[in-house]
Amino acid sequence: MQPLNFMQYFEVLLAALALIVWNVRHEGKTNQLERLVNEAQKDIDTLRVKHENLDSKIVEQLTEIKQILAHLQGALGIKIKGEL
Repeated sequence: MQPLNFMQYFEVLLAALALIVWNVRHEGKTNQLERLVNEAQKDIDTLRVKHENLDSKIVEQLTEIKQILAHLQGALGIKIKGEL
């Protein structure tokens, strides 16, 4: 059996080091993407709440407009097609 020379050890060590460096970089990118996803989810949740608030305000305003129009129709004696 022939003993391994220095170059064979060096190649194995270099490959192991490259694997470790790649793994650390991969872990860093994974963590960064996870943080970005969490931030995006928080932004989405905030926008969803704002959208729901805006939606309810619009519904309230439309209801008020309908009431005002109904009052004006009654005061002016206007009938809309489809109404009896």
